[in-house]
Amino acid sequence: MVHLGEIGAALGVVIAALILSVAHFSGIAAEVSWVPFIFLAIIGFGFTTWEAGFIGIHAPNVHFARFEKALAKGRHVLFVETDPADEKSLKKIVKSHPELERAGIEVTHTGALMALLRNWEKFRNWALIFQGRPNRQQ
Repeated sequence: MVHLGEIGAALGVVIAALILSVAHFSGIAAEVSWVPFIFLAIIGFGFTTWEAGFIGIHAPNVHFARFEKALAKGRHVLFVETDPADEKSLKKIVKSHPELERAGIEVTHTGALMALLRNWEKFRNWALIFQGRPNRQQ
């Protein structure tokens, strides 16, 4: 879904640029106003992103396509996302389970998101302590 949504957003940018370009080069925006064309560009961008997202709901995720055969055979696939610092621990766990098979490795670009979530938890814990309330999730 995300992949096609991104494609739809890129197409939406092209459509919005096309709408604004036609309005500018035709001269109609100077006579009428830019406001309707800006709104039309926003609607064109939003619609293509939204529609591509709907199409993406029905399409298999491009990152998971390689596991379709294993899933069809009734096998289980476990996704583990780790930081490079945690790879040693993960290798240790994998070695302790000899029936596990590595299905693949993929580099993701979620490091910034993971850092944001870790820092959010630190901030949340600090805020609870600052307010005098204990953190009950730990």
